[in-house]
Amino acid sequence: MLCPVSYTHLSAGVQVWIGTGLGIAIAVAVGLFFFQGTLRIPLHRFFAATSTILMVVAFQLLLTGLHELSEAMWLPSSKREMATIGPIVRNDCLLYTSRCV
Repeated sequence: MLCPVSYTHLSAGVQVWIGTGLGIAIAVAVGLFFFQGTLRIPLHRFFAATSTILMVVAFQLLLTGLHELSEAMWLPSSKREMATIGPIVRNDCLLYTSRCV
């Protein structure tokens, strides 16, 4: 996967804290600008985009659940079904996460 910035010298724990801090800072900044009225967001487009993202995430979670239940042999499945679902489940790109290698 492509990462905008690669910190190979930092441990995974430090990267998590940096990402958490940046995410909270961005969320606070957007919230302040939104409530002060300086940031005008077309709400129809905003909610259409977030609804689409949530549907993709829900689909990914459904497939992951079916895959795990099939592996635990609680649901019957064929090798063909597992071969189809397996690459989708392993692909974290659908959950909008990136792994720096």
